[in-house]
This record gives sequence, C-alpha cells and structure tokens, in this order.
Amino acid sequence: MPPQHQLSLSVASDVRTLFGSVTIENVTVNGGSFSESEELGALIDLVNEQIKVGRRFDNLLVVFRNCHDMDVSLRRSFYFSIWEPALSHMTRLGAKMVFQYEPARLATDMSSLPPIAERSIVLPSELVDVVEELAELALRRTWELDISDARVLARTVLATSQDVRQIHTAMAMLELRKASISQ
Repeated sequence: MPPQHQLSLSVASDVRTLFGSVTIENVTVNGGSFSESEELGALIDLVNEQIKVGRRFDNLLVVFRNCHDMDVSLRRSFYFSIWEPALSHMTRLGAKMVFQYEPARLATDMSSLPPIAERSIVLPSELVDVVEELAELALRRTWELDISDARVLARTVLATSQDVRQIHTAMAMLELRKASISQ
C-alpha cells in the first residue's frame, strides 16, 4: 500500500508499570510522503502548467544514462507514465533528450524507452590520450576561443569523468550551452 498523505500513530499512551521503566525501541515513522504515482502526477501537472503558459524548453538537456541496464518492462512503464504525457511534449518545445546505451545490449520497440531515435551517434567506448583532440574539438565547436582555455576545458572534462559516457554527456552539455548563448 502506498504511503498516505497524513499519518497518525500512537506508540504508547498512559503507560503504567509496577516493576520499573518501559522501553520502546526500533520505531520508525515516515509521514507526509507521497507515493511514486502521486509524485509523477505532480511532475506531469507541473510540466503541463508550464506548457499552458507558453514555456519553451530550448535550454533543457535531459540525459538518460545506461538505458541498456533497464529491463524492458521498466522502460515500457516509463514510456507510458512519463514519456507520452510529458517528455514528448517538452521535446516538441525545444528540450533535448539524450538516451545513452549500447545498441547491442538494448532491443527497442515503438512503446518503450528509449524511443526510436531520429538521429543516433555511435560513440567510441574508450578514449585514450585525447586532451589535444578534445581541445581542438572545443575550438572547432567554439566551446572555447583560445587553445590554452580549450586544453584546460579538455583536461577538466577528462579528470571529472569516470567513464566515456560522462565525457559524451559533458560534450552534449557544452554544445547546448553554446546554442543557448548564441540565441
């Protein structure tokens, strides 16, 4: 049963004892929380309110990492519970959605996440000694304007990324930042 909005609990009341004290242990009370479906409903309502007042999502990038680790039923549930009612509308209003997965490990269909991609990019699974290459990319894409800043950016992205997917995510965010600055 999902948690209720209000919780009333009486652990002990008017306790009397003849031979000493009473100890009550290991009592946990969680109150005021919402169920997942209520939280999801509130999120969808919030998105729909923003859409009704004319909100655009041009500067929003949402990255779904490791989609191949989600089983099909979870991806299908997510598709119907949040993609269809909210995220698909946000993409039509400018939001960018990135679904990262290993194609060989993920079977897709029309009614599960990730949706069938209009565009896909096959990214290398390993990057070695790429500071200069990433710095040159930063210059070409105008994420930075001079080579020394581009090298600092490249070293920072590489040092703060634990795997190649995080590097790709950082590059997508840099591209989105550039697009939002140029508008």
